[in-house]
Amino acid sequence: MPTDRKAIFITGAASGIGLAAAKRFAAEGWLVGLSDIDGPGLKTALAAIGGDNAGFTVLHDVRKEDEWERALDAFMEASGGRLDVLLNNAGIARYGWFTEQGRADFDDQIDINLRGVILGAYLGHERLKHTPGSRLINIASLASLSGSPRLAVYSATKFAVRGLSEALDIEFMRSGVRVSCVEPTVIETPLLDKASAPGGPNFREAITQGMGGGLPVEQAAEVIWRAAHDDALHYPVGEAPEAMLQEILPRIEETRTRWAEMFKAGLVTN
Repeated sequence: MPTDRKAIFITGAASGIGLAAAKRFAAEGWLVGLSDIDGPGLKTALAAIGGDNAGFTVLHDVRKEDEWERALDAFMEASGGRLDVLLNNAGIARYGWFTEQGRADFDDQIDINLRGVILGAYLGHERLKHTPGSRLINIASLASLSGSPRLAVYSATKFAVRGLSEALDIEFMRSGVRVSCVEPTVIETPLLDKASAPGGPNFREAITQGMGGGLPVEQAAEVIWRAAHDDALHYPVGEAPEAMLQEILPRIEETRTRWAEMFKAGLVTN
């Protein structure tokens, strides 16, 4: 495998935003690694992408460190040692009143949406730093900008992903790895159906009534493509997150600029 071919590793790639992003990058000639816990879904995704650019799939539970190691090592071997982008996309939601959800609902969201992202950032950085110009992209949410009722724990995990991204964007300056955080509004993906518990409030119906439905998944994929190439930290998808981010971006950019100047001046070295 020639090492001049750019490579991206995507979690949660069997459907939704992950699959749409995989199609977008594969169309540009990138080698795309598809990671998911859904084996049959991976096979379907691979067929949907087609061609040689999506020739790598791996069953991968993002909650488990050993599976991260195994998946990344296998992909690095397939890519000739190159990792330009790691897209931390895998995530779940449980829609319903906080007091009516159970421990398993909390644990699943925290373990997949946050622990999985932290493991990806930690273990991915060790591989990303060896590819010049590499990027870690974390998928947050509109719910990372404003707490969402009936999505309380989901919102908490996505707030954490946004905070992690902002901190790591500064920390990873030392190794030359950039960090991007994508904040989609509601996107038309299987998550709209899977988020609802049997017999509980229907997430898709609530979204349709409140927002008229989700945006096309290709719109999120296009923003992810920009996040892999542009210099910003935050990338909203949709009007609502874009408006909310405008209120906090000046503070974030001021902090990033101050730290960047300290690194350049040699005031912070380790």
